[in-house]
Amino acid sequence: LATIIENSGVVHDLILRDTYTDHLVPSEYPFGLVWYGFGGWKLDDISQCGESVWAQLKSATKDGHPVTMRYTLNQGGNHLTVVIDTDDAGPAPIPFYLMSRIGVDGRGERTLYPTADGIKTIAWRKGRRTVTPDELTASWLAVQDDDSGQTFGCVYEFPSLDHISLAPGQSNFNYMIFYPREDMPIGNITFHLSATLGDVQKVIELHDRLLGP
Repeated sequence: LATIIENSGVVHDLILRDTYTDHLVPSEYPFGLVWYGFGGWKLDDISQCGESVWAQLKSATKDGHPVTMRYTLNQGGNHLTVVIDTDDAGPAPIPFYLMSRIGVDGRGERTLYPTADGIKTIAWRKGRRTVTPDELTASWLAVQDDDSGQTFGCVYEFPSLDHISLAPGQSNFNYMIFYPREDMPIGNITFHLSATLGDVQKVIELHDRLLGP
């Protein structure tokens, strides 16, 4: 289950059906996944009920390029796909914020990311990291909650990515902030957000199924 805040283009909730646990922002705070500072979103189209359901929002860059954001859920699936189509727009150095928390207080949660030296871990409120695409060996990030046995995952396709800031426990959430490069067109971007029972291996399996090992 997922909820979208239409006028701000925010994915606010991603709820695992098996446990009814929200893996994004379990509060009224209007964040989750958001293109920070990019507004003007309006509903463009929406599907009928079926095995695959989707909704599409539209907006425009400052120089008038149309931008769409489409959210898709498939029946029986465990992830929400968010596709941002920027229609050949130029550079847009506006970050994407992804905030999540699985448990009530976050204490059992760890942020994980893949490197050449193995999967690295940052525990809740135990520091921040800035990572670049060259440091990462695959395009996924995860938050694993050891207390509940649940994992939130983000698999991404982001050709213009410059770096990611990871800050577990900041302001009571796990922050993943994606910064585009300032010297190249923003390009089209896709996020696959998953909520699963199990550990980080479920995120790796999703990554390999969608993008290849």
